[in-house]
Amino acid sequence: MDTRSHAIESLEQLATAVSCLSQTEYSQNLNTLHLNSIGKHVRHVVEFFECLSTGNFQSTVNYDERERNLLLENNVEFTLQRILELQTEISSYEDKMLTLIADYGSGPQKIKTTLFRELVFNIEHCVHHLAIIKIGSQAHFPAVVLEENLGLAYSTQQYQNQF
Repeated sequence: MDTRSHAIESLEQLATAVSCLSQTEYSQNLNTLHLNSIGKHVRHVVEFFECLSTGNFQSTVNYDERERNLLLENNVEFTLQRILELQTEISSYEDKMLTLIADYGSGPQKIKTTLFRELVFNIEHCVHHLAIIKIGSQAHFPAVVLEENLGLAYSTQQYQNQF
């Protein structure tokens, strides 16, 4: 399986988790998540993938310039459609050089990277937020059943399979 396939699979796990939640569960602010909703975490992940999609065309990626689209955090159907669109886009990616722009308070820095390196970052970022989504869901919606390995890094799964 190549990097694109892993990214598509990560987004599929995200879509599956989203589809397990009602509209109310998806957009409800949860104490366990510091009064953030599961939808806010999903929006955050989707928008990182969107930034990379834009970067693929512009050869520059800047995750700080996310749209912060409230539809992604409040509308399950809209979000599922956008995830599907991103999966289609990712399937056609070809690796190439990019410039990552990041600002940590001292002004923008330009860092040479590649599309697939940033795709790997987005996969790991997605896994991290899937773990948070699972924590919030289990704490507040015990009737919602999510995948056992949701939010578990691939390397951790491989390690655990040794025993």
